Order: sequence, then structure tokens, then C-alpha cells
Amino acid sequence: MSRRTFEGVDWRAARKPLVLLPNDSIRFSDLRGCMLAAIDLTGVELIGCRLNGTSFAGARLAHCRIIGCFAASDLPPADFRGANLDGAAIINSHLHAVYDLPHWPGRRWPSELAGAAGGTLSQRSDIRYAAAAQLAALGDQRPALVLACLLADSQWEVRAAALDALGKLYKDGFSNANDDLLLWLFQRLGDDHSIVRMAADRLVRLIQPPEHLLKQSVIRLNSADPSIRLASVRAAIELVRIDERFAAALNHRLVDALLTDEFPAIRAETLHLLGIRDDSRERVWRRALTDPDAGVRVKALEAVRLLSTPPPARHLTALLHDPDGRVRLETLYTLGQTGNYDTQEVAIALADPEPEVQQAAKRLLGLS
Repeated sequence: MSRRTFEGVDWRAARKPLVLLPNDSIRFSDLRGCMLAAIDLTGVELIGCRLNGTSFAGARLAHCRIIGCFAASDLPPADFRGANLDGAAIINSHLHAVYDLPHWPGRRWPSELAGAAGGTLSQRSDIRYAAAAQLAALGDQRPALVLACLLADSQWEVRAAALDALGKLYKDGFSNANDDLLLWLFQRLGDDHSIVRMAADRLVRLIQPPEHLLKQSVIRLNSADPSIRLASVRAAIELVRIDERFAAALNHRLVDALLTDEFPAIRAETLHLLGIRDDSRERVWRRALTDPDAGVRVKALEAVRLLSTPPPARHLTALLHDPDGRVRLETLYTLGQTGNYDTQEVAIALADPEPEVQQAAKRLLGLS
């Protein structure tokens, strides 16, 4: 059966019962207080999820897998009363829970480990930050999947601390859901914050991803979720720099499809990726330089400067007439780097309405 995958989702504020289906996979997500009672969750996979106050009462959980999940002992318990757990596997999880089974199929972590993991649930970012460092110091991999929830934290400092902690816990792999965790942390290569991206870069270089994971990470470029597509393109840019094997694993058709994505930010980052790969196809750049979004045209010009063989000068100098001043300015910077331009065409910019563009034209023509 097909499996839907949800990653890094915060469903705490869900006002209605979640619509999950058999065989769904929910990873590194916050399900605290969610209502999952009396629904069919056969074969569902929960990896590194937060489960305090989650109700599975009366749910069908046959053959489900609960791996590295966490419900702190000092917060509301997960409710498994009346749940069908036939054939279920609860692996390396710490679950404060209520149930009506004679024997709870899961094991709990030592109190020191569970206490440190509890800090990752705090409303205070400084406590979440400290919890990441404490878990790293304890050196036990069991909470690694819960620690991975912090990679979706709203505070960049916490995300960076979680990556550093995972690096210290890494020992030729992680003992639970290794591939899922590695693919999840690859996404932080495309994080919005540069320090988080640097932390992810250090970790990926330490890991030296196996080829099968590089191929799997390419698949995320085709996600239906635009935020995942954007993060995946940004991650791909870094992976190309880190590992030449990733460039070989990239699907050209998939990358080209991203150039027509409905979201300008995705088109822009894809052009950066093509610049890094030194893809000089003229038709690609001709279209990019005439993109309807000015921000994409700016990004296209920046990416052109990465190419060993830039597009013909006529495609660039045409942008000296662009209605957006940022594009005209970026065009002059790009012409200056490629060195392939007609001085008479550049002279048009000396009368540009933007003083900054005029000054750039003067510098390019040696007039200032």
C-alpha cells in the first residue's frame, strides 16, 4: 500500500481530529494533545514524535511502528486505552502512557536521559538549546530522533544546537531510523539561516552520505509541498558542493521542471543550482533572464556569473532596459564580470533614472 509521509509538522494547534490513514509515516513531528482516538492507524509509522497528551484510545494500531518517540513523565500521558496494538513494535521510545494492557510493550529510558529529553519540549528556547547540549554530553543515541524534532524549531539557535548535538551522537550511523534521520537533516542544508546551514554542512561532511541516500534526497525536489521543494533545492545546492556524486544523481528533467515552478523563490534557487553545476544551456538562461518575476531575473544574473560559458551578451544587455532598477544594476555587475559587452550599449545606463545604476555604468566604462 502507498505511504504518505509527514515530516517536521507541528499539529499541537489542530482544532479537529487529524485525518491520518493506514500506513502513513509521521516523522519528527509534534502530536502533543492530538486526537487520534478510534481511527484506523494500521501499519502507521511514528518516528521521533512528541506524544504527550496524544489520544490513541480505541484506535487500531495493529502492526504500527513507534520508533524513538517521546512522552515526558511530568506531562500528560499518551492514552492507549482500548487501542489494538496487535503486532505493534515500540522501539527505543520513552512513553509516559496510560493503557489497559497487562504488560506495556515499550521500554523507558533512564531517568537522567528522559529528564534531558524533556527539556526539548520546553516553551523556552534557552531550555531547548541547553537540552540539546545535555543530550549530546550524555552520548546516548536513543533520544536522537526526538532531538531531530528541534531541526524544525522556530529559533535558529536551537536548530543549530540540535545539529551540533546530532554530530556528537553520530557513530557511523544512528541506531534507529538512520536513513530517515539523515534525509531529514539534509534539509537543513537549505535552512533560512546561514549559521544553521553551516552546522548542517559540517554534519553532512562528517557523515559522508551513502549514494542511495543522495538519490533519495533528489526525490524531495518533486514534493507537493512548496516549502519542501524550496528547502530541497537549497539543500541540493550545498550537496553538489559537498559531494560530486550528488550532482550525478540529479534528475535533469526534475531540475528543469523546477525552472517553471509556480513559486518564484523555487525558480530562483534552481537557477543558482544550475550556476553551481555550470549548466550553460542557452535556452535555459534566455528564459530565465526574461522571467516575469524581477527577483528571479536578479538571481539569474547572479547565477550567470558562476558559468564558465555565459550566455550571449545580447541576452544580458537587453536587461539594461529592464523596468526594475535592481535588475539593471545586477546586469552591469554581470557584464563587468563576463567582460563581453558593447560599450555603446552600456552607455545607455549613464542616463539611467537610478543614481546607483549610473555610477555602476561609469565604473564599468572607466569614467569614474
